[in-house]
Amino acid sequence: MPLSVFEVSYRKKIQYLTLNPWILINRSKYGSSLGSKYKRQIQAKLMPYVLAAMSQGAHIEPATQFTFEWTFRNKRIDLDNWAFVHKFVFDCFQESVLDADKVFMLNDNLTYVQALHDVYKGVDKSHPNVRITWRNEDE
Repeated sequence: MPLSVFEVSYRKKIQYLTLNPWILINRSKYGSSLGSKYKRQIQAKLMPYVLAAMSQGAHIEPATQFTFEWTFRNKRIDLDNWAFVHKFVFDCFQESVLDADKVFMLNDNLTYVQALHDVYKGVDKSHPNVRITWRNEDE
């Protein structure tokens, strides 16, 4: 999915909502309410990708290992700040429901998420993106 799903309008410019901006937002006078607003915006942009995967039969089982393959617009990004967006992704996974009863991932605790791997794949100025893959421990 394109990295643009993690962009928000903050301080009169469009920027990625990674760890450093998140800390600044939550320390501001608007604090957690603004942070919650941005979190909802990001999850709303993520949701169509998750629902599309669900419509093709994808879902998350217990004991799953996740790999996030990041392709950035430039090299001025710290991977540790990007790892923070796992929060948005996994919360969206839990809120994604298809046909009123099929949930993509029941929980993001250690029962379901047993490993996270972040991999830097390079630079693509035109199409920065993330590819999320997973495999179950039993496979």
